[in-house]
Amino acid sequence: MLEAGLELMAAQQRNVDADALNYKSVFDHLQATRDIRVTYASVHERIWSSQRAYQLDVLRKAAEALPAATFLSRGAAAEVVSNADIESDEGRRAATREMIRVSCNGDISNSDITLSVYRSIRMALVGLDESDPEYPLIEQAIEETRVEIGARYVELFHGLASALRLRPKPWLDTDLDTVMYRLFAQVVALADGFAIDGPDENRMELPTGLNGELQDWHLYSWSVWSAAQAVFELDGEMPDNERHL
Repeated sequence: MLEAGLELMAAQQRNVDADALNYKSVFDHLQATRDIRVTYASVHERIWSSQRAYQLDVLRKAAEALPAATFLSRGAAAEVVSNADIESDEGRRAATREMIRVSCNGDISNSDITLSVYRSIRMALVGLDESDPEYPLIEQAIEETRVEIGARYVELFHGLASALRLRPKPWLDTDLDTVMYRLFAQVVALADGFAIDGPDENRMELPTGLNGELQDWHLYSWSVWSAAQAVFELDGEMPDNERHL
């Protein structure tokens, strides 16, 4: 059942709708793809207390596969950093900007379900009455999954920030983990909004290449870059007026 649910989620591509993973859809999928017949009585109140509980289990299973490949060791973000000139301050600035441009352009253009899964988990309580006896358990499950996904991304961001030698701006008076988690929350919220228009809208060309060449930017990517500039600066021995990204 969980594997079939993941397959149906993947078929939805960008916009994952947990409510579309109803028992009947999953039963039909199992019958069509595996010739396995499952009945309502065989799962309801025997394995899952409700259809919503099943849907949350599918979302949790999907969340286990996150973060997106973009940020892994062979992903686009890591590739930019590994090939960058990080010995010079200007090289670190350029690498940080390019890492965000490439990774965020990719996230908004591709059918990676990372942000859709996160969105679905956040929205899973919508439509449930707080008087529903399952509400506290579902709320706890959603919060635990949300925090777990955020923590995994923060861990990856740590590696990128360390390689680029970035630090939070002192006036924020907070630690690196807190800044990164806040930035991750911003990234998800921005992606939620921009995804509505589709990947081909909100694009622009800016002279951000190493020699001033025009580069393709999605407004989502530019927004994330602007947010990063607001909270991070270069670390290391240098005058404070040269730490800007």
